[in-house]
Formats: sequence, C-alpha cells, structure tokens
Amino acid sequence: MDTLVPAKVAALLADLSDKIDVTVLGKSSHAPFISNPQSFATDLTKVLR
Repeated sequence: MDTLVPAKVAALLADLSDKIDVTVLGKSSHAPFISNPQSFATDLTKVLR
C-alpha cells in the first residue's frame, strides 16, 4: 500500500544487519500509526519490551 517506500525494500533493509527487525503491516500506508494504529502499537510494544 505504501507508494513512497514499497514493501520489497523491507527485505533489503533486513539484509543490511541482523540487528534490523522489519515488520510489514498489511493494508497500511507510509504512516501506519495513522492508517493502522492498533497493529502499529501492538508491534511497537513488542519491540520496545
């Protein structure tokens, strides 16, 4: 759904470092905290713990 940064870029980022965790939220825009706030908050909470 994101036309600014396509989902396929996520795989490229993940390949850069084993310290990078990439999550692609389906049906979300470039600002998932706006278009899909519940999923964004759930995933962010998992990372911050």
